[in-house]
Amino acid sequence: ANANFSQMIGYTEEELKQMSFHDIIYNESAEHERKNLAMLFKGDIPFSKREQRYFSKHRQVMLVSSTTSVVRDMDGAPLYAVVLAENITQRKRIEKSLYDSRNNLTALLESSPDPIISVDRRHCIMALNSSISDKIFALTSISIEMGYSLKNILPDPFRERWIDTHTKA
Repeated sequence: ANANFSQMIGYTEEELKQMSFHDIIYNESAEHERKNLAMLFKGDIPFSKREQRYFSKHRQVMLVSSTTSVVRDMDGAPLYAVVLAENITQRKRIEKSLYDSRNNLTALLESSPDPIISVDRRHCIMALNSSISDKIFALTSISIEMGYSLKNILPDPFRERWIDTHTKA
């Protein structure tokens, strides 16, 4: 264990030297981790990369992305495991928040009977509801989705009016 890992998990380096991974890893992952380490030490797999839950010293759960490999001697015999661990708890919380916000926005858009579309400055579709996609499909026979450029989809008379209106907005 090094100082950064000690700081992340809340234990001193000396405390960590007296512990096994079972002391900090979430119980449901312990058996899988034990089998994974056995495969690493036997040489069945070159490394292991996974996301798992660790307990801090104060028993707070943190999400950690870890990559584990085994250092071997000149004859290929395993010496020790090296683990690169990154606390991804905050990133996962942000990802969940974004996912929830996106789902809420989609539900709001789809609950409206009116056609709704949101585009960026390049006329790239950022959000839309099925009402607008149905109307555009009726006009163009093109099934649209987020990421498409509205400027490239609309027929000429609509495109010119759209660009003029969008430029003024």
